[in-house]
Amino acid sequence: MDSSPTPPPLIRRAVPADAVALSALILRTIRTSNAQDYPPDEIERVCASFTPGEVAKQIALRDVFLSRAKEAADAPPVGTVSLGVKPRPSGGETAKLHVLFVAPEWQGRGVGQKLVAHLEAHALNQGHRLIQVSSSLTARQFYQRLGYRELRFEPREEGSTYLMEKPLG
Repeated sequence: MDSSPTPPPLIRRAVPADAVALSALILRTIRTSNAQDYPPDEIERVCASFTPGEVAKQIALRDVFLSRAKEAADAPPVGTVSLGVKPRPSGGETAKLHVLFVAPEWQGRGVGQKLVAHLEAHALNQGHRLIQVSSSLTARQFYQRLGYRELRFEPREEGSTYLMEKPLG
């Protein structure tokens, strides 16, 4: 990891034209960062959800944001985060942080924290007072440091996670 000062990440809403670059970022990050916690077959099952076509679908259905280190339009994304809303059986909705990935070479430089803070503020502005995340084994401690509390372990064929939540506001 480079110890030089990190410029503040530039965060903007993702558009369909970003799907290919975001897919590449996500797939590289999963195969690099999550490989320590998941076997190769689970990694590939997770990767199947992040092809360019699947990412384009997510951009259409969710509030997806990306971060770049430079303002240049051709600068590759260094991170991404998305917010979805799911109905609750008892009525109302639950805000859910669905995807957070930061390029391996940018991890540990505050990009993930800034993306999560941006998404939490976005959710709060939409009237949500609570946000949930199904955290990978790899990111569990990261979310705990950001104030998320663990609700339960979620065993899954495509990679087990921990359901966590955090009050907003």
